[in-house]
Amino acid sequence: MLIAMKKLLSTGIICALLAACSTMISNTALFKPGANSTQKQRDLDQCKIASLRAIPQVFTTVTDGGFYDPGNINCYPGRHGRTICRRFGDIYVPPASFTVDQNEGLRWRFVMGCLQRKGYTIVGNLRPCTNMEERRQAMMARTRAAFICDPDPTFDY
Repeated sequence: MLIAMKKLLSTGIICALLAACSTMISNTALFKPGANSTQKQRDLDQCKIASLRAIPQVFTTVTDGGFYDPGNINCYPGRHGRTICRRFGDIYVPPASFTVDQNEGLRWRFVMGCLQRKGYTIVGNLRPCTNMEERRQAMMARTRAAFICDPDPTFDY
């Protein structure tokens, strides 16, 4: 029971961290009428630099203690009245540690606010443009409704 709870806790921690990261970067697009890719990247970079100056990085090491699951033991009668037992399904997951920046979420909110002050609308869950015509239409969009796909999916958010 304890081993199963450790597995669940380890899995839960990893899933929570991955979910936190994915919500910050998944399918985010910047929309500002008339802004080209170079201007968007420059403004994004300026906001990221300002956020690092305003909000320091605070690193914490998170450790997952690892676990050993002894698996199961199957026993069966052997020769000469002996019982033969074999263990199967045992697994050892060693302890793991990773570094987390405690201020990453706060800095992300700072960057988003900075971009909004520069006139950008942050659009979430927007698919990347699939061809040059869609990209051209997205770059020429003057309204949020006309911004149908992300023309710059490679931005480093």
